Amino acid sequence: MFVLRNLTSQATHELGTRSVIGRSRAADLSIAEDGVSGEHATIWWDGESWNLRDLGSRNGTLVDGEAVPGGGTVPLRPGQQLQFGGISAWLVAEAGPPVPSARALIGGEWIRAEDDLLVLPSPQNPVLTVYSDIDGAWQMEGPDFDRVVHDLELVATEGNVWRLHLPVTTQGTVSRVMRPTLEGMSLEFRVSRDEEHVELLATGMGARIDLKARAHNYTLVVLARARLAETHLPEGSRGWIYQDELCKMLGIDDAKLNLFVFRARKQLSASGIDGSAGIVERRVGTRQLRLGVSSITITPL
Repeated sequence: MFVLRNLTSQATHELGTRSVIGRSRAADLSIAEDGVSGEHATIWWDGESWNLRDLGSRNGTLVDGEAVPGGGTVPLRPGQQLQFGGISAWLVAEAGPPVPSARALIGGEWIRAEDDLLVLPSPQNPVLTVYSDIDGAWQMEGPDFDRVVHDLELVATEGNVWRLHLPVTTQGTVSRVMRPTLEGMSLEFRVSRDEEHVELLATGMGARIDLKARAHNYTLVVLARARLAETHLPEGSRGWIYQDELCKMLGIDDAKLNLFVFRARKQLSASGIDGSAGIVERRVGTRQLRLGVSSITITPL
């Protein structure tokens, strides 16, 4: 997260993964001072550090009193003082790695990822889910689509438009080597006689993770049964259920189903399992979904 503090007002301003500073109202940090150019400077995350570039401003940019050449770039760190146009003074209050996030164009609200999942418009109403796939590309899933998205892309949902701030990372490959991946795991469901209690255990890749009993586990076990019932079909055809049919079976609506899917993914990610978004797969354009794991057992509790 990158935060600037105005040294006059002490107000703080959080910046996204790539932000323009200037006098223009369209700037990510708008500074209404005559000495500041419309698009004065830009600050961005390159995957390892934050950087500042002066955009050929009329009155220049200073970092700790040193002028940044027009078009020149300097790395930033906490505690540095920035001046735009020789007047507006700001302190770099925070300069940690960015969290995947989105900012509402209406109202300016920030939504940040939790356990590697960014959901919009809120964790309580997860209509859209943004996550990084195994290759590091950003994917966005909706009720009937799944597509690649990019940093600074605009997406609309629930009466608002959001600008995505999706950081570049150079460490994803290393972290994935250290964590078990969902595609290498087996799932064991333990279901009580009245089906009010469903425990879940994930094993594989040297890991044994007890995911306990959760309300969303029942949704997963229904999907697991559908997949097990079609072992006579080719692997790619097994277990697909129309969303409307699944909601009817569970006695819930689309919003509740989306919430259960989000909670299942979040729990897996928080438990150290990479690729958690794949626990539920969607077939694009069909409103069909299925459990994303093929190695499944269901036993009585």
